Amino acid sequence: MLMIFGMTTETVISQLLALICNTYTAFAKNTKRIYIANCLFNFFAMITGLLQKDYGLCVSYGIIIYRSILMIYKSSVKQKYKHFSITFILLHIIFGIVTWQNIWSIIPIVTPIITGLVMWYSDDLQLYRKNNVVNNLLWLAHNINSCSYILAITRTYAIIVNVIALIQHKLMSNKLNIRG
Repeated sequence: MLMIFGMTTETVISQLLALICNTYTAFAKNTKRIYIANCLFNFFAMITGLLQKDYGLCVSYGIIIYRSILMIYKSSVKQKYKHFSITFILLHIIFGIVTWQNIWSIIPIVTPIITGLVMWYSDDLQLYRKNNVVNNLLWLAHNINSCSYILAITRTYAIIVNVIALIQHKLMSNKLNIRG
């Protein structure tokens, strides 16, 4: 078994694929594409957790993936499932308690709840990106603690590209306001 930075090749590959997906979310121009890339990112992050035997993380990512798939069809889902956000909050709390390992277990509970609320109640891409920066800071600490170094690099990179995307949007908005 080939090891890179103390990780299996499979773990490295899954983290690199997550990096690609996370990069795309920072610059995507519509929410549906962000939700698709988010779903793929979480799938590859779940594979990483599975390879590292972090089953609580895997459960959390499984719930996030299911939520992300439903978010792709948000407009039709919202009409049918009025208690969608409450359901996913409860699922994260319940599975978070069941799979609790240590204080770091709070991150896979809290961050998807916050993201789910942002995704469910807003279509503002800038709010999503701000949320992404905050959540990636929390996940960065989690990834360093769990020795997921490439995911930690992915999180750092995601923070940087989301900040760049936020700044670009702000500059473009200011430029349009000056012209208008």
